[in-house]
Amino acid sequence: MLQRVAVFGKDDNAKTRNAVQTLISEFNRRGIGILINQRPGGIDAGYKGDIEVFNDVSSLQNLPGLILSVGGDGTFLETVLRVKDLGIPVAGVNTGRMGFLANIPNEDLGKSV
Repeated sequence: MLQRVAVFGKDDNAKTRNAVQTLISEFNRRGIGILINQRPGGIDAGYKGDIEVFNDVSSLQNLPGLILSVGGDGTFLETVLRVKDLGIPVAGVNTGRMGFLANIPNEDLGKSV
């Protein structure tokens, strides 16, 4: 069973902020730990809910079972490059324009979780 999820993204628009808050709320409700990647230009730590903030996923002692990239395809590619050696699956939540790689639609986020 999934115990922890890490979220990567860029806090650059309301769609992204709303998607991250939805993820936090849904995973908190299900008792799944949520980790937020905080870095310059990344997601801010000002979200409501039970979260853990980290800078480098490889430095975590207890790795997440899933990584969610919130943004567009560029954010998805950046996330994959940062975690490629960890063997953790990455899924993309599309808050960008196209979403060929980040293909979970923001509108279906509650159902997708």
